[in-house]
Amino acid sequence: MSDLDKSLADRYLALNAFRGLVCLQILLVHTYIGDFAFVIESRLGSWFTFLVHHFRFGYGTFFVLAGFFLAASFKPKKWSHLSVLGFFSRRILRLLVPYWVAFALGLATFGLSSLLRHRSYEFPSMFESLSMLLCLHDVFPVRRLPSVTFWFLAPLVQFYFIWLVFFWLIRRLFLIWQYPDYHVRAIQSMVVLTFSIFTVSWLFNWFGYESTWEMPRCSLFLCAGCIAYWKHIGIVSNRWLIAVALSMLMLGVATSDSRRIAASVAILLIPFLADCRINSASWPIRFLNTIGVRSFSIYLTQSFVVYRLLNVPYLLNVPITFEVAVFVLFIAMALAISFGFLFYAIVEKPAAKLAARIEYRSLPDTAQECP
Repeated sequence: MSDLDKSLADRYLALNAFRGLVCLQILLVHTYIGDFAFVIESRLGSWFTFLVHHFRFGYGTFFVLAGFFLAASFKPKKWSHLSVLGFFSRRILRLLVPYWVAFALGLATFGLSSLLRHRSYEFPSMFESLSMLLCLHDVFPVRRLPSVTFWFLAPLVQFYFIWLVFFWLIRRLFLIWQYPDYHVRAIQSMVVLTFSIFTVSWLFNWFGYESTWEMPRCSLFLCAGCIAYWKHIGIVSNRWLIAVALSMLMLGVATSDSRRIAASVAILLIPFLADCRINSASWPIRFLNTIGVRSFSIYLTQSFVVYRLLNVPYLLNVPITFEVAVFVLFIAMALAISFGFLFYAIVEKPAAKLAARIEYRSLPDTAQECP
């Protein structure tokens, strides 16, 4: 584990364990499909399928966690230097380089699978590929993504970019106006702006406005994550956090969306977990923490493994009994996690080490003012 990963794991051990739990639940939903789900449901009953699909944390909680760590990147200190280019250079190395490698791997696995099965696969056009590589595949829709999980990169990266640009502009204004606490004032302004974006996104979701552009729908969760972090460090009060969680709960109930209901629980849970100090000697905590640190790699690559393995019984003409279904789903999840670990070690971890070398902020004793 790199120094960066160890520092994060030590600081937010409980939070990383929770991130690992969310990752495993999402992986289970992506694995529990088709005939395998049907056979298992036939044996255990529809209640089991209901639990798998609804009693879990979903992509909404993933975005809440992402928003939490985004806000943590700009914690209130007397930074004398803040580089937008530096921050995005780190994000490109930390997020986009692994994504680009996974994108190429997705195309390769689809091509190889089609070749072995004597089927044709229509690769994305040059424009579609560029759209995906720049995380604009929701603005310029792509006919077929190389992985069903790639959709989340678009709203995530777009939100990061827009949030940072607004923060830098506001901070720059306070700097021009010669406020000595310009960074703190910029954070306070972003709190107001983030609540405003949350409200607009909440209304967008409430009225069910349909759009291929995902950010208006997903900003709700990302803003809630920022607010959860500000509660964690004392900028936002408990009542505001509870108000955000209750509004998310109301939206989830009104739209019958269990992911929003689960996100409302996560909004309250995450600040508590960030403050929580737990025993790292417990093996379930260590296991979930390890999954949490590598969750991004698992998200990126899970479909390459899961959907290939789910096809194996059909290729071998093996009847899908209850025992076969349970065995295949267990093996698919285990190998998807293992492949995610391998991808993390080969791709994400080296990229994260390079990203950690890029300084996008500094304190007054290490740098002169350089807006």
